[in-house]
Amino acid sequence: MHNVVPFPKSASKHAVETAHHIRRAILLLDLSLQHTRALIEDCPPSDNKQKLEHQLQEARMLLDMLRASAETMFPNIER
Repeated sequence: MHNVVPFPKSASKHAVETAHHIRRAILLLDLSLQHTRALIEDCPPSDNKQKLEHQLQEARMLLDMLRASAETMFPNIER
């Protein structure tokens, strides 16, 4: 016979708080990347602009991966 250990309420509360902080961080990162995109678009064409666009694209992919991981860890996380 297995002993069943109840899930502590404090752990559940902590999970909700963690999900909230992750969601907030994702939103802030998304806004930051949108702002960065606008700044890059205002730059004249150059090699540096292309590099920045590439780095922004990589950052966007990482943010999407973070969002997907958060949704896996916390299925009820809001977008």
